[in-house]
Amino acid sequence: MSNVLISTKKEIKKRSDILLKTFLYFSVFKFPLTIDEALKFCQYKTDSIQQEINYLVSKKLLFKIDSFYLPKNDKTWVDKRFKESISADKMLIKANKMSFFISQFPFVEAVLLSGSISKGVFKEDDDIDYFIITAPNRLWVSRTFLILFKKIFLLNSKKHFCVNYFVSSNALEIEEKNRFTATELTTLMPMTGNGIYNDFKNNNLWVYDFFPNFINNNKESIKVNNSILKSFLEYLLKGKFGTILEKYCMKITKSHQKNKFKKLKKSDFNLAFKGNKHTSKHHPDNHQVRVINLLNEKIIAFNKKYELSIPLEK
Repeated sequence: MSNVLISTKKEIKKRSDILLKTFLYFSVFKFPLTIDEALKFCQYKTDSIQQEINYLVSKKLLFKIDSFYLPKNDKTWVDKRFKESISADKMLIKANKMSFFISQFPFVEAVLLSGSISKGVFKEDDDIDYFIITAPNRLWVSRTFLILFKKIFLLNSKKHFCVNYFVSSNALEIEEKNRFTATELTTLMPMTGNGIYNDFKNNNLWVYDFFPNFINNNKESIKVNNSILKSFLEYLLKGKFGTILEKYCMKITKSHQKNKFKKLKKSDFNLAFKGNKHTSKHHPDNHQVRVINLLNEKIIAFNKKYELSIPLEK
């Protein structure tokens, strides 16, 4: 009986270390988690994490404030989340209208929200980030229409119009498979589309390798009828001229990015500005690398302070 108890305690400690990494990841954003959220982003399969939560709280590795858990006893994190949650609710009204507007651009097949607003928070200096799925072989044409609109009519403001990630509907699987990307994909909010979001989910089942307890409760995005102008432009650009324009838009965009960000290392550039026939990613601040580096700094600090052995994130 005692051996079973010891084994159970060891197992709880082992799982607790893994779970703590989840809280450390979100601490990069000073984002406290509810127990349901922690379960969703936990990296081992389980029905409950209550034992591990209790263990971490007893060791003062986690603290409970209101209904949230966080690795630092700081109520300002909770206050911040409440405040930003209210802001997100307000911004969702604008995001919904803008999503419909974006859906009327040529070859846009689905619009999803990403970034902070998709996680239910929004700061004053945040952008509304859009993840856009386009028709095959017209991704760069579609992107160019949207970027030109932003530059000409919005004076290049990205506050409510940050279109930084495009994928083609015939290549929906995301190539980068890591904790950061899995977190972003599992928090996407479908806004407009017609069955494509379900296809997207089915093409990215690898996220369950990172978050085996994740349950996607998002409803399929709303079907939007095309405007006459969108239908006309798509008809006009569906043939040989559209194919030539597609190649030109891709070439000119990639050339501009290389010239503008030529100081970046090649490996960093390729990660921040992924561009091919099926994908366009524009993340000049290389947010993914920065987040993982900050996470690993926190892991190293926790391991040293509390004599833990939480593995670093790759």
